[in-house]
Amino acid sequence: MLVNTAQDFMPPTPSYALLWSARHLKAPHRSTVRLENYFWQQIEVVAKNCGMSWRQWSEKTLTAKPLGTNSASWLRVNCLLSTKESYGEKTTLTC
Repeated sequence: MLVNTAQDFMPPTPSYALLWSARHLKAPHRSTVRLENYFWQQIEVVAKNCGMSWRQWSEKTLTAKPLGTNSASWLRVNCLLSTKESYGEKTTLTC
């Protein structure tokens, strides 16, 4: 009988860009959000394109978050959609 273990499904050790990083925000209440470093780097690029700091962009984005939605997930999705928009693909997001 073949038995599967959790380690059979474990991804390889993450690269530096995938390591988690926490940042503290005040939108709409004080919170700590943990994202992979790649997302923080891309949020900085998106924010700069909007004329904001990463903190301003993140706090503004989180104020529009629907109640009950995970903050980290909301930031990831908005970061990806904003990045798509900057490459010429139309989305409904604006700065």
